[in-house]
Amino acid sequence: MKITTWRNAAFFIAIFTTFAPMAATAATISSPVLLTSAGTPLYLYIPSIKLLSPVQGVGVNERGNMDVPGEYTNNVGWYERGVTPGNVGTAVIDAHNTAAFKKLDQVSVGAEIYVYTSAGEWLHFVTTNAQTYSMDTLSPATLFAPANAPQINLITCAGLSLGNGEATHRLIVSARLAA
Repeated sequence: MKITTWRNAAFFIAIFTTFAPMAATAATISSPVLLTSAGTPLYLYIPSIKLLSPVQGVGVNERGNMDVPGEYTNNVGWYERGVTPGNVGTAVIDAHNTAAFKKLDQVSVGAEIYVYTSAGEWLHFVTTNAQTYSMDTLSPATLFAPANAPQINLITCAGLSLGNGEATHRLIVSARLAA
């Protein structure tokens, strides 16, 4: 969902005020749910930075990189050819550091992250790592790391802007489904 009108913005605020309290109660889940059909992600909620963003499916852009929602949107992009959040493996979600992920660098280890799915469930993740990688050393194997449990990697640009929509580094925030 792209917020382009005040009517859509009002809907987004209504969704936030409806679902944010539910996300807080989702933290009481006592064990992880290892899902095989978690439903597609609809919203990403990070309470510590007050982020609630619609999730849109993305693929690969013309340069062969994971695509990203526009830099003037609050949307985040989930790589829909990869793992679905809640399933075993690493699901990857991206956004520009000038848009939805402008405060991603403020997410610390232990911070809670929630993903609301089309199955009507809030998946509760806890941040395990936040690290900045040089583009010279970052590999797809790092971003799409194999995992034996459900986890997510949130990625955005970091470092110096190269002026062509690229940057010298990437910030990756990793989180695992809460136990």
